[in-house]
Amino acid sequence: MAQRSPGGSRARTRRIAVMLVVGAAVAAALIVPSVSARPQAAPVNTALPTITGTPTVGQTLTATQGTWSNSPATFAPQWVRCPASGGAPDGSDCAAIGGATTASYVVAAADVGFRLRVRVTATNSLGSSAATSTPTAVVVKASAPSGSAISVTEVTLPNRLLIDRVSFSPLIMRSRRPVIARFRVSDLNNHPVQGALVFLVGIPFGNTTTPPEQATGADGYATFVLRPTRNLKLRTTRNQPFFVRARKPGDRLIGGVSIRRLVNMRVRAF
Repeated sequence: MAQRSPGGSRARTRRIAVMLVVGAAVAAALIVPSVSARPQAAPVNTALPTITGTPTVGQTLTATQGTWSNSPATFAPQWVRCPASGGAPDGSDCAAIGGATTASYVVAAADVGFRLRVRVTATNSLGSSAATSTPTAVVVKASAPSGSAISVTEVTLPNRLLIDRVSFSPLIMRSRRPVIARFRVSDLNNHPVQGALVFLVGIPFGNTTTPPEQATGADGYATFVLRPTRNLKLRTTRNQPFFVRARKPGDRLIGGVSIRRLVNMRVRAF
């Protein structure tokens, strides 16, 4: 039976030892240390929430949550109503809108004249923090369809009032019988205007009675009854001028959105 040399045995022992060392190193390299997902602090905002959409009554605005560090687990949006100036940088002087706690918000009539912002609160296991978006433009009413009536309170510069329709009945003044005069007031966007104050006076003063100033109705019209006086000369065929003014209550008599116009009624000799 062959005898193993002592030198060969030692060599094999060294190879086994090397293999064991290499194996241990490989095994150690394959062990990936676990990384804890636990945040190290409360959330910190790194980019403010944003709002997209048009701030007009009836339109939908949509908010993003912004960008945060420290792995927030939840985000809670709250829409707020701010002064026309936009409010404080952090939105601290803006009022929370009841029930408006989702990423979208339908602009309401109560928002007109204000700016809107969204305040997002981010929360993780170590706490919460909030960030508020920049403000929208000032909220305005939706434009009424052309031809539909609006209130005179909705007419503001640079929009103005117009006296766009005039009628007399009878069409020609032949006697001193009463005359019905009708005037329609609209705005520059062809909306009949309700509540505009219309004033009418004959020129020269005293040719006809002067009725009191009158507000336009829902159709934009003001109707007057004129009575020619004895000062009006009926033996001459000519025009009888009238001065007509339409204004917004509270505005100066000349100024604001008011309009003035001269109109004529035909007088025919009998």
